[in-house]
Amino acid sequence: MTTGRRRASVNWFRSRPIHGAVALDNYTLRVGRVQERAAEEREAKLEHIREQISSGALVIRQMTRAERTRWSRQRAMLEASFTQAERTRRDSLLRNRRERVERRLGKAP
Repeated sequence: MTTGRRRASVNWFRSRPIHGAVALDNYTLRVGRVQERAAEEREAKLEHIREQISSGALVIRQMTRAERTRWSRQRAMLEASFTQAERTRRDSLLRNRRERVERRLGKAP
């Protein structure tokens, strides 16, 4: 038996009218916040790496000739098993990377 009180519905917000513009604004605000948060996290990670480099805890060095040959063999074995779609995707990623570097170097004094 109910006492006259309305039962709290889990989906109470669905019964309220939502206008398209308001929903779209909320979506774009959320997407913007997610992107901003991702950029902040990335910048924090990069700052941590910079701190490690400056303190000497992290050293970035060139690969030795032995390492290059070992990794090139492993890369060749991996690429031999690629499908055509994977090769196409890899080629486009490498092309885009080269273009970004050329643009960056072209703008540098």
